[in-house]
Amino acid sequence: MKIIFVRHAMTDANKEHKYSIEKSKILQSEVSKLRITKNILKSYEFEEVYVSNLLRTKQTANELGFKNFIEDTRIKELDFGIFKGKDIDFVNKNYMDFFEKMNLDPLNTKYPDGESLRDVYNRMTNFIKEKEKIGKNILCISHGVAISTACSYVISGDENIGKFRISNCSVTVLNLEKNRKTIECVNRI
Repeated sequence: MKIIFVRHAMTDANKEHKYSIEKSKILQSEVSKLRITKNILKSYEFEEVYVSNLLRTKQTANELGFKNFIEDTRIKELDFGIFKGKDIDFVNKNYMDFFEKMNLDPLNTKYPDGESLRDVYNRMTNFIKEKEKIGKNILCISHGVAISTACSYVISGDENIGKFRISNCSVTVLNLEKNRKTIECVNRI
């Protein structure tokens, strides 16, 4: 079975270099890039389409022509807690203590009032294992950290969480067979 991931189109927050909020919208100027994504998806067969509960994945699904999709909160972005909506450079300068903790324990350090990378890893692996049991090819329109975490699960467990950089509108495909898990492609655009 395959899980085909698409990262949502670029949002206003991505462009403004801010931590996204739940209602971050995709940029209309980026919608044309989804035509390339749509053409790539034609080479895959899938039975179901999943999106996170965040607006940008639903907008991306609609722009790709998918109107019937299943919402699943397990494939949402890392919850950045109190940093949501804030300028990333501002946060980096004003929350140095947090980032010092993050450097010491990047997997387990929770964003203030948010999640850790391990939290994302746990919910993503729960989602993947559930879908593996069903065995259907599926499409998931998701987020950078979530997709990166899924790749880490396939190749090494939690050792490489956060080491993959996932581009907006890109396609990443996981092949999940009984005794063999592989990554077919990452960041195909």
